[in-house]
Amino acid sequence: MGPLLRGKPAKQKALTNGSDHTIVATYGAIYRGIVQYYLLAGDISRLHRLHRLRWVMETSMLKTLAGKHRSTVSKMAAKHKAKIQTPHGPRTCFEARIERDGRQPLSQSRRRGRGPGR
Repeated sequence: MGPLLRGKPAKQKALTNGSDHTIVATYGAIYRGIVQYYLLAGDISRLHRLHRLRWVMETSMLKTLAGKHRSTVSKMAAKHKAKIQTPHGPRTCFEARIERDGRQPLSQSRRRGRGPGR
């Protein structure tokens, strides 16, 4: 089943057994794959439609995290929201971190921002 149920973003029950890091990484990989497909295909006319895809993927990811933690989408967005520095300036993203003893935390970011390729 995809991230939509009756035309609205839905949680993915199959992912709720994984860690927050795995959930964020999975959604990020799926989104990047779709965006790269359209960029590679050269179908620029469809790029403006990817804004809806980004919203659907983010909302579905947050609903999945909220379902896992029996919380709300708003609380999950606040918990995982982070600012990162990129060559194009600061961007807002969703980040899941795994703290590790004596080493830097392992983090996975799902970038938000101006859209694909910008």
